[in-house]
Amino acid sequence: ARDKERELTQQVVIDKSYDFVVDIGCADSSFLKEVKAKTKLGIDLSIEMIKQNSKEVPDGIYILGEFPNIPFLQEISDLVHLSFVLDHAQDLSCFLSGISKILKPNGELILANFNPQSMIQLRKGERNLRYHSQSGNTYEVESNFSRLLSLDQELEKYFKICHKMTVDINEEGIKLDHYLLRKK
Repeated sequence: ARDKERELTQQVVIDKSYDFVVDIGCADSSFLKEVKAKTKLGIDLSIEMIKQNSKEVPDGIYILGEFPNIPFLQEISDLVHLSFVLDHAQDLSCFLSGISKILKPNGELILANFNPQSMIQLRKGERNLRYHSQSGNTYEVESNFSRLLSLDQELEKYFKICHKMTVDINEEGIKLDHYLLRKK
């Protein structure tokens, strides 16, 4: 899933350069490594991921914390990257509103998440997902894909959907939704 997300995201940012980018849920820093930007800010809940990122992208700035509970200046970012994070957001509308506030006018949001329909069918109501880090640690995180069934309508409150692609990522029927959005 991450490889496909990287491939699709790279197609969006390949020939662009930004002043300020934010990667919410920066995980393995692959986005921050590849994006061209004067200022790169990564946010993650895992101190392990923050430490790894600071080694791999030493010119980045990192915050250990949960978005949107981090105070930010408004309209500071040209681009926000959000990969496999939305299903963990406690309040989807608040989360998306927070992203809209930090984006400059016409700023872009690249969003990738598992397609909620495919995950609900596969998981049959189970709410926890297991993530395995590169260091071998396993994390179990509550995920609520049913609240993402109306994601497009939530997104359209704050963003214009410029591009949406749904792709198969494995034989089990899991799909990836990949968006490019622009702040309204």
